[in-house]
Amino acid sequence: MNLTKHLPSLLLLLCASFVTTAPAQVTYTGGKGLLRVWDAQPVFPGQLYLNAFYSGFFTPSGTDANGSRRQLEDHTLNIAMTLGLSRKFEIFGHFVPYQDDQKHLWGPIGDTRAGIKFMPGRERSVFQFGLLGFAQFATAGALVEDYEPSVPYEPFSSGKHGWGLLALINWDLNNAATPHALKISLNLGFRDHNWHDRYFTDDKDQLLCSLGIKFPIRTTVVYTELSGDFFINQTEVVPTKYNLMRFTQGFRFVGPKNLVFDIAGDVRLGSTPSLQEQASTPFIKEYADWKIVLGVTHRMTLFKYLTADEKLQRMRELEEQAKRETIKEKRQKVIQELEEMRRQLENEKKPTPRPE
Repeated sequence: MNLTKHLPSLLLLLCASFVTTAPAQVTYTGGKGLLRVWDAQPVFPGQLYLNAFYSGFFTPSGTDANGSRRQLEDHTLNIAMTLGLSRKFEIFGHFVPYQDDQKHLWGPIGDTRAGIKFMPGRERSVFQFGLLGFAQFATAGALVEDYEPSVPYEPFSSGKHGWGLLALINWDLNNAATPHALKISLNLGFRDHNWHDRYFTDDKDQLLCSLGIKFPIRTTVVYTELSGDFFINQTEVVPTKYNLMRFTQGFRFVGPKNLVFDIAGDVRLGSTPSLQEQASTPFIKEYADWKIVLGVTHRMTLFKYLTADEKLQRMRELEEQAKRETIKEKRQKVIQELEEMRRQLENEKKPTPRPE
């Protein structure tokens, strides 16, 4: 892959990052993070994030699924949701309502994912550790009879239900005694593309690796990512250079109506396999040389989450209110007793009628 011809586009994205704005923090597949790299921390409890991301790629000359040379375009739409349950947990969901398959006029839907994240440590620590698990459901091809699960220019898919488990590590200088506002996130995990096959030994099993760095420029967040999906049991059949590896540069800012926007660019790392190599095994496929990614995120509050200090303050307020109610009841009782005594005194002062 020649990075030189894509350098102007990457520099343009980096320069655009100097816009003064304010970001949100969710990935395009759901869950707090950058674009693909997950953060070890969950989103704030009670906050619901809804986002939609578009990714596109085109080339003036390429080979379609039938082996014909023509201009190619690839468009994919992703929608996701993220909900913070507590300071330790968040849940997320991801769905692909549209993706090009280079065969049909209207492409099929993609797979659906649901996951959960757990952070056992302290949220104010410099080093943070989290665990993330997800289940992937093969909803792709539900509307197309002759659908092929692993569509061109997209990550590998087996067309089966699968699962994944990742370890998430943060190095957050925002929690350190340093003026540098920098956060580095590392994801390392495993994905099984078929939960009915042999665990960790199947040909489709993949190692998931990603590294992300984010830092603010004024109130804008700039992020850079390296990510890859590697077939761990196909090293002799699939050379490392033919696995999906990406470099991503992007930035995030707030627009009208408090909507949060993402603009990012992907550049594929590695080499492009020949048609003969692609035909030799389903695990070698052609990925997009580059992609432009555009996203929008909306945040809303579903419920109020109280911290330990807020809960203590609320308990004190309730206790004070109960005391005031008790004092009020005692005052009313004293007033009633005084009124009764006054009536008795008045009756005693009344003259007794003399008998005739």
